[in-house]
Amino acid sequence: MNAPAPLPEQFGRYRIEKQLGQGGMGSVYLAHDTQLDRKVALKIPHFTEGKGPQIIARFYQEARAAATIHHPHVCPIYDVGEIDGIHYLTMAFVEGKPLEDWLERDLSLRQIATLGRKIADALNEAHKKGVIHRDLKPANIMIDKRGEPIVMDFGLARRTVGEEDNRLTQAGTVLGSPAYMSPEQIRGEVDKTGSSTDIFSLGVILYELIARRLPFDGATVGAVHAQILLDDPPPLHDLREDSDPALDAICMKALEKKAENRYRSMQDLATTLKSYLEGKAPDAAKPAAPAKPAFVPPPTKTHSGIHASDLGFGRSMVVAQQEDREHHRPKHGSKIKRK
Repeated sequence: MNAPAPLPEQFGRYRIEKQLGQGGMGSVYLAHDTQLDRKVALKIPHFTEGKGPQIIARFYQEARAAATIHHPHVCPIYDVGEIDGIHYLTMAFVEGKPLEDWLERDLSLRQIATLGRKIADALNEAHKKGVIHRDLKPANIMIDKRGEPIVMDFGLARRTVGEEDNRLTQAGTVLGSPAYMSPEQIRGEVDKTGSSTDIFSLGVILYELIARRLPFDGATVGAVHAQILLDDPPPLHDLREDSDPALDAICMKALEKKAENRYRSMQDLATTLKSYLEGKAPDAAKPAAPAKPAFVPPPTKTHSGIHASDLGFGRSMVVAQQEDREHHRPKHGSKIKRK
């Protein structure tokens, strides 16, 4: 993929005002739609017709997928097309800052749970449309001027229903952002990358907001992937003095290694966060009632019992580290490690 030259001042019906950002996947401009007289964010992907037809097809899939979602916390798609051989997509221009800029703020647990519930509500709407985000991370969530989260960039979105699921991504392909990827994504298990993948990614975000550090924070992409596959994250109560066992339990359930052990749906996660905000302890946070045996014989002598908790597993050692120079948090990784 090649980065295109800067756009001319007039790009079809759009008058380019300034560039908002540029990354490995594309450039985003603030533009004025002269036909509808409104500001838009205009995205130009970094590819050409001669290279990567599957990537071009995936770009249009993103537009079709995101355009089906109508929710106040999802950025709406306005237009997609091609002008002079340049593919583009326009979406609502959200004035604000990405959630990653909020990671160093001292947010209360209630603020974090509220953000999480709204994001979960937005993703639940996407999941009901058969759309999985697959690249949920703080950089893809904008906080607008009212303090409301807006989920952006369904660039790796995949439809799960109907003929629209054209299987552009092949088994064994790893897509996503290293620190926020689910175990099934890391293993390249495309058929298992469903709604539970977004639940895991949201669990990572909740953990990061609470602890102000990532749950899986290795020095290389390979180390991060090994931790996600093998290790449990550090307990949140060890990282934040005012942590709440109920919210910790919600977060840790979302971070379960096995998809079937996470919340059954994004709706379940949203409902659980709503219950937490209403002061109701989620089931995951309630201690299990001890089992009552049918018959307990009278003790004949004193002895010490061995409980399953005495045989708990410690954190496994990272068994594989790849020599990968790309750090998963190049922008603020060093800051996020603070406890």
